[in-house]
Amino acid sequence: MDIGANIGNHSLYFSDRFKEVQSFEPNPATFTLLAFNLRGVSNALPFNFGLGQESGNFELNENLQNMGESSIVYKTQCSTRTVKIELKVLDEISNGINDFIFMKIDVEGYEHSVLAGGLSTIARNQPLIVMEQHASEFSDGSTDSIRLLSKLGYKFCWYQPASKGKSWFRRQSDMLLNSILRNFQEYKIVTSEIIPVGKYGMLMAIPQRFHDSLGLSNREGDA
Repeated sequence: MDIGANIGNHSLYFSDRFKEVQSFEPNPATFTLLAFNLRGVSNALPFNFGLGQESGNFELNENLQNMGESSIVYKTQCSTRTVKIELKVLDEISNGINDFIFMKIDVEGYEHSVLAGGLSTIARNQPLIVMEQHASEFSDGSTDSIRLLSKLGYKFCWYQPASKGKSWFRRQSDMLLNSILRNFQEYKIVTSEIIPVGKYGMLMAIPQRFHDSLGLSNREGDA
C-alpha cells in the first residue's frame, strides 16, 4: 500500500516487486498525474481518496511550490489554497485482506490517523511499515504513531550518516568531499528502544514476525 502516493514514483518502483500495489492519493489534481503514470501497469491500482481515522470530506492545504508537502495537518506560507478531498478508513475497506506485507505512509503529519484507522488490518497482517515523522510530532520522547505501533510489538530502525560520532575534523572533511563528489556520503541503519527527536523521512517499523531474521529480538544499536 502506497499511502500518499503523490504522482506515483514509489508505486512504479513497488509494482516491479509486489504482486499488487494499491496507491492512495486524495488530491484530485495530483491523482490525475498518478493515474497517468500508472496507465498500463496492470498490478498498480490508483484510488482517488486518502486514508484516515474517520471517513468523510476534509480540506487539504495545498503547497503550490511542492505538492508533495500538501497537508491536512500543516499549513505553511506556501499553502495558499485548500481543496476538498475524501478520506476512508482502512479497516472498513480492506475486506479481510490477509496477504498485505508492506505499507509506505507519507501524509505530512497525518500518519497516526492512517494507522489508527487500520489497526485491525495491521495487527492481522503485520506488514513492514515505512513512514515519515516530523520533529514537531515528538512529545515525551516519542510520537503517537510510534507509541501506537509499539503496542502492536513493532520495533524501529532508521538510517543516519555513517560519519555520526566521528571527530569534528573528519565530519567536516566528509561534508567537503560530499559537496564535491555528490554521492560520497555513507549511511548506516541503526535501531534503539529510544528514537531521538528529529525528522525522519523513512522510519522503518518492523513487526514481530521479522525480528529474529533481522536481528532485532534482543538487540539495540547498529543493525
